[in-house]
Amino acid sequence: MSFHFALVDDLISREEFDERVEKKIEEAGGLLDDHTAAMLVVQELGRSHVKVAQISKRASVCSFFGKVLGSEPPREFRRSDGTMGMVARLVLGDETGQIPGVLWDDRAIGAADIENGDVLEVIGKPARAGVNEVHILDLRPSTCVISCNLSPGTSTVQERVESLEALLISLDHPREFNRKDGRVDQVVEGLIGTGQGTFRLVCWVPELVTPLAPPCTVRISNARQKDGLRGREYHLDIQSGIRLHSGEFTVPCTPLSEVREEGIYSVTGVIISEDPPRGFLRDGDVSWFRALTLSDGIVSCRMVLWGEKALQPLISSDRVTAYHVRAKRGKGGDLELQSGRGSVLRVLPLPLEECMFEGTIVPGQAGACIDNGVERYLFEGEYTPAAHLWVEGVRQGRRLIPLRQKNTCPDRDGLLARLRTL
Repeated sequence: MSFHFALVDDLISREEFDERVEKKIEEAGGLLDDHTAAMLVVQELGRSHVKVAQISKRASVCSFFGKVLGSEPPREFRRSDGTMGMVARLVLGDETGQIPGVLWDDRAIGAADIENGDVLEVIGKPARAGVNEVHILDLRPSTCVISCNLSPGTSTVQERVESLEALLISLDHPREFNRKDGRVDQVVEGLIGTGQGTFRLVCWVPELVTPLAPPCTVRISNARQKDGLRGREYHLDIQSGIRLHSGEFTVPCTPLSEVREEGIYSVTGVIISEDPPRGFLRDGDVSWFRALTLSDGIVSCRMVLWGEKALQPLISSDRVTAYHVRAKRGKGGDLELQSGRGSVLRVLPLPLEECMFEGTIVPGQAGACIDNGVERYLFEGEYTPAAHLWVEGVRQGRRLIPLRQKNTCPDRDGLLARLRTL
């Protein structure tokens, strides 16, 4: 009965609430269960369930029945005090409208068990003025029937896909979560690509993907196809399978000239300019962003990398493929690509060329470079900051991969001659 008492805890004590519920059951000759009796007490106190369209921002607490029309999976975030939290989102609706519901921490983790099409009884707190959402305080499954129209991208269909051939682009490290029954379990998230585009992969049985090393071609069987708030996803459970598949598989890329606002794309091109990573404070912690300019030989486009992706070693002349990036309008109004959580940026290999090079190591947030005052290469080996090295290795574009290296002393006369030209 705690679920219903939360609706009236500002009006009466828990003891009085329990007494009223018991009295209702006695008056009905024992024909009412605790749930129904508690609902009657709540109604008598003027806190009955409302329709979605009747949810008021002025209300401190509300209760309603809603069908799950879409969802965003739980994700971690860092609070201002440095502790980690979890948040998940649902879209709930009835015949009068729809409203986003936000779940925090343990309730967010439990949202992994909620399916599109489920009907829930919800107690929530309407968000502050200007934000149309409810912060969910408690919820539970309901047997009531709700009929409502679905908006685009929130389909309740979760059909099983018998067989799907795809490129497994990436896999994250396993992440722990707590199920409703208190069990600690793990989930692995990743990204796959098909001829139709790129899609999020969620594996609830981590051992299914443990033997796989992306990028590789796979055949997926009996996956649950789910259309969420951020597009289509494929979920693997104990009924699913995934295994290596022979042959190569290529995910089609969109020309930069065909990129449109709010779409999700895979693109390829050459980095023609890059800014250094820049730090900023987010919830009291330091995060990173970095701006690049990508060109496919016809059109160039700004691309912004967020978080750890901003620290990925990249340099002008690198040819890259960016998977699952979102197109948005930047502050200046121009279209730009955003590479954040869920996207993948891969550097494409270039021909190798043997070389010898001498220069000074210049460390940076996105990797160290070796510089001789005329040329600079991204250095992909062990180094000591500011060391002067002689290197024998291979050059790949503007990357230098050392095979042999040794510390040397800079040429004093050469340095002085270069200073005199400044």
